[in-house]
Formats: sequence, C-alpha cells, structure tokens
Amino acid sequence: MGVLRDIYNRIEETASPVASGLAQSEELGEAFAVVAGIHRAVRGRVDQLAGVMWRSVNLPTATDVQRMRNQLGELDREVRLLTLQLQRNRPRAGDEVTGDGEPAGQEHD
Repeated sequence: MGVLRDIYNRIEETASPVASGLAQSEELGEAFAVVAGIHRAVRGRVDQLAGVMWRSVNLPTATDVQRMRNQLGELDREVRLLTLQLQRNRPRAGDEVTGDGEPAGQEHD
C-alpha cells in the first residue's frame, strides 16, 4: 500500500500546480462563458424547433403544458376558497333560516 501512496503523492505534487493554475486562469473562465452561451443558444433553438414540430402534429408544447398547469392550479385554489366561503356561510342544522335562504339575524348589503 505504501508504493501506491508514493505514486499518488508524486502525481499530486506534479499535477496540482498545473491544475490549480489552469482552474484560476482567465482563459478557462472565458471558455466556460462561451460554452455556456453556445449551450443556451442551441438549447433555445432546439426548444423552438421542438415547439414547431409538436404544433405541426397538433400537440401541446412544454410551454403550453406549463401554462395549463398554472391555470389549473389557480382554478383549484379558487375552488378551495369558494368551498371554504360556502361552508362558512351555510346555515348549520337547527339554525333558523329566513324566506330568502339567509340565516335569521343577517342583513343584506
């Protein structure tokens, strides 16, 4: 095991300064920025083409599905709020109800 450790230490002593200098170089940062920009541009174009393809066969795109999910979530929330409001306003068993369906003692606005 000592031989392997010595080999590892020698490799680390040789490679560490080179790797450290490379990792801290301005060129590497610029290269990463360029690659990230290219990736974003290609990804955007692929998404556009996929959208055209999906629409050509009359299917929703990922953006369409996300928009529908958001609308469904908003509707679900609204239904829950309306349900709670109805439960609060519903007369309880034994409560006296007037002719207009309102609990006795409540006035109209």
